[in-house]
Amino acid sequence: MSLALSTLRWLAVPIAVAAVIAMVTALASWAVTLADQSCTSMVGGTCVESWHSDAVEWAVYLGIILATLAIPLLSAWIAPSYKKAAALIMGLLGAMPLLAGYFMTNWQDLLLPSLLGIGFAILGISLVWRRRPTSKPTETSSA
Repeated sequence: MSLALSTLRWLAVPIAVAAVIAMVTALASWAVTLADQSCTSMVGGTCVESWHSDAVEWAVYLGIILATLAIPLLSAWIAPSYKKAAALIMGLLGAMPLLAGYFMTNWQDLLLPSLLGIGFAILGISLVWRRRPTSKPTETSSA
């Protein structure tokens, strides 16, 4: 692979990660907006129905799972020559903000999202590292 193509692929990895995060954020925001619109009991601009907080939490958790799983897989797909390194670096970098936020603030509400983020990042990394390269068929000579 040429140096220029390799460089372009490495430059595309963080852009793709940012795109994944933006899409997941948009989807989670849409899910929260949908939950807010479905609410019939509003008090002071806040939904007080019992299902609403669970719906918002699930939107957040599913967004974290989707993003932290997609980041290492997408990084490996964009930079196939260095797929293991790309998956490891971007997977850990993708999960670190949640984990750092928990340890810096000690805010207990960030514990489960942090564990989900690091767990699914590790799952994505392990999926890339476990993949076996496809072997090319060898030519057989006929006498």
